[in-house]
Amino acid sequence: MLHVPVVLGTLRDDRANVSCAGPVEALEPRAGGAGEFMVGERPGFRVLGQLTISRERQPIAINGTKPRAVLAYLLINRGKPVTTTALVNELWRDQPPATPNNTVQTYIRQLRDMLEPDRRSGWECQILRTVPGGYQLDIQPGDVDSAVFEQLLEQGRQALRESRSENARELLRSGLAMWRGAAFVGLHEFATAAQEAIRLEQLRLDAIELRVQSDLELGRHEEVVDELAELVRRHPVRESLVGHLMLALYRCGRQSESLAAYKATRERLSDELGVDPHVSLQELHQQVLRQAPALHQARQDQARTPAEKPYKPANDTKSRRRIGHRAVTAAALTLVFVAMACIVVLRNWSDTGHTPGTPSPSQPPASAIFNEFDLAVRPGMGYDLDIPPGRPTDWHSTNNPRSPDYSYLDLYRTSAKAPRDQLSGVDLGNTNEFNVIQQVNNDDPITTCRSLATHGGGNAPLELLRPGSRVCLRTHEDRWAMLTITKMPSDRSAIVLLRVTVLQK
Repeated sequence: MLHVPVVLGTLRDDRANVSCAGPVEALEPRAGGAGEFMVGERPGFRVLGQLTISRERQPIAINGTKPRAVLAYLLINRGKPVTTTALVNELWRDQPPATPNNTVQTYIRQLRDMLEPDRRSGWECQILRTVPGGYQLDIQPGDVDSAVFEQLLEQGRQALRESRSENARELLRSGLAMWRGAAFVGLHEFATAAQEAIRLEQLRLDAIELRVQSDLELGRHEEVVDELAELVRRHPVRESLVGHLMLALYRCGRQSESLAAYKATRERLSDELGVDPHVSLQELHQQVLRQAPALHQARQDQARTPAEKPYKPANDTKSRRRIGHRAVTAAALTLVFVAMACIVVLRNWSDTGHTPGTPSPSQPPASAIFNEFDLAVRPGMGYDLDIPPGRPTDWHSTNNPRSPDYSYLDLYRTSAKAPRDQLSGVDLGNTNEFNVIQQVNNDDPITTCRSLATHGGGNAPLELLRPGSRVCLRTHEDRWAMLTITKMPSDRSAIVLLRVTVLQK
């Protein structure tokens, strides 16, 4: 059981002049069994599936997509002031109704009736309260199932670091049991919910991978080998999963299949990304070839030499060093997000060198990756792509020429009222020097961008793009970015989801 103590104070809502308070109590969220999630008499929020509210195990219906989208936005920004303007932009982008603020107020009143049904006239709101310019959802992290899941994931990760494999397995199983489907299902047309869903789905895959790792450390290879085969089928270039599958197959006496899994991955990495397998996977391949005795050990033996240690992915890293003429993909390869996205993310690898390879004459040498992130692109908005790692993906985004962020823009999508829906490079100096944008083949590696002309501007009409389409763009800081379409808009006002990979200079 997770214990998160909380004391609710007295907060004021002058507009509603009603009570939104529940009793002051200690909060004890619980996760276990088949995904049980409770927070006592306070409302609990479940986002790992369809967004729902519950109180004392009883679900509370949320009627309408827009009220659910408002609640999703407030939950993602819990504990922070949310302006009415931000909610209007999230709900309607650049096509709001005649009185959007009044409509938002109506949704807020509906949510308060659901969250705080026992309020009495004259009492003050304590959960969803009014703040200057908007609203704030004051809840504790333990009130939301995704936050409890993330805490269980981190505890499981720490248990693995400390060689507490059985404890890690139970923590990770408890966290994964909380999932009831794709996060924020039914709300992926709204940019903030879609981006948060992608982030949570990646964490879910991390949790599955770590749970499988704990199973392997406990000698449960026969139990997980079929599951791993399916995971690798869905995420064929996630090398850590491939390594787990190779190890499980080998321990099950299926050496030839283990070697075949490596061969298929090596060929796919070369064909699709222009890189070799990570050095850790290559070392595992050599161990399988020579039938290294260490591979039969369920647990890692720290006393062994590096060449004879049982396979186990190293700690998280954000990059790989370049050796020779081929580079690394640094921190990311692929996540297929439900039906939404192919998302490139690689974790759990050591900061080691990459095996040299010989690029083809038409393929420039790859360079280290500056950053990689997912971006929800709205109509009529400009975006900075030179975002340092760790910064929000909408850093410097604006459509206001008077904004100080305007000088940072690299990518612009035409508004819903424009004659054509297209992506364009931003040319603030009218020189066509840093705004080249050009569609390339879907199977071209990211290094293809470096072979393009560095001047010329251009546009990428969305009518010519599909999920998986790739576009190269030169940024204002003289970097090349590859934009991979992961979700096309359902209409002119809907978002486009991109996977952005920015190369170093």
